[in-house]
Amino acid sequence: MTKAFYRERQIFPRLPGYASCHASTITSLPDGDLLAAFYAGSVEKAADVAILSSRFRARRALWSPPRVIVDVADKSVGNPVLFLASSGVLWLFYLVMQGHKWHHCTIQYIQSTDYGATWGPEKTFRETPGWTTRNNLLVLDNGEILFPLSDNVEGYSIFMSSQDGGQTWQELGHIPSDPRNEQPAVVQISDGSLLAYMRTGGKGGDCWQSRSCDRGRSWTAAETGPFKNPNSAMAMLRLDSANLVAVYNDLNNFRLRTPLNVALSPDDGITWPFIRSLETRKGAFTYLTTRLDNSDSNEFSYPAIVQDQEGLVHITYTHCRDNIKHVTVNEAWIQHRDE
Repeated sequence: MTKAFYRERQIFPRLPGYASCHASTITSLPDGDLLAAFYAGSVEKAADVAILSSRFRARRALWSPPRVIVDVADKSVGNPVLFLASSGVLWLFYLVMQGHKWHHCTIQYIQSTDYGATWGPEKTFRETPGWTTRNNLLVLDNGEILFPLSDNVEGYSIFMSSQDGGQTWQELGHIPSDPRNEQPAVVQISDGSLLAYMRTGGKGGDCWQSRSCDRGRSWTAAETGPFKNPNSAMAMLRLDSANLVAVYNDLNNFRLRTPLNVALSPDDGITWPFIRSLETRKGAFTYLTTRLDNSDSNEFSYPAIVQDQEGLVHITYTHCRDNIKHVTVNEAWIQHRDE
């Protein structure tokens, strides 16, 4: 018998000196711990924004106090993405803003050989501004690493690939759409093809979806996806059971990032019959603002997903722009039943 399981916690209390935080990323470590990272500062895109990390000690069931791991003088940083390679090297990709907008960002990275206890020097992944990070890298069935990215100048999702464990990278295909698309969340489904869901780059409405049958070298033109979405980031993961799980903002209002739902598909994304809400509170759109101390400032957005060695699904997301929330569920909970 598998009982439905749900647990929630905040990663930290409000951080002195960091009025706003956003865009978490999470990975599972070999010893059962979790590592999360996010950006925080006075307000999004401010020069004081840094990237912080926190470690969930599985044996104690506690998150460690966040610590700064990236702080670039006089420049804002953002959108961290953690990736643990099969070699044991832990990567952290992130953006450094060279101007005042997201399309002014370069992509940088640091690496750790001790699972985030210490980090090496900053290196450049892409020096030309315009591309942005958001969702997890994906290791394909042939060992190839797929890196989903967004071209914020041209307005489409684009992909990089490495066949040598991240030593070298090549540019693959992009996903065309009208209006624009960005921040692809990608999984490899049972037939080996790739399924991507994207945030729209306009005012919102429906998410986009696209497929690739050649490991990301070419993609179908984006078409309407299965979820309504108010132009907000999504996350998706293929579980060990082969079921897909997706987390996304349902469409309440074109400018509201609430409610936040988790959905499960047993058939490679053809249908999503199981949907549960993680957050349902009404709220006001708080993008590019500092945290507001009233009940209408709720924003629950930018989810990240990982599955641990025990099969539990861990979801982190921005909680009212002043915290990162961590929710742990199992598939039985998403499916609304005890088995």
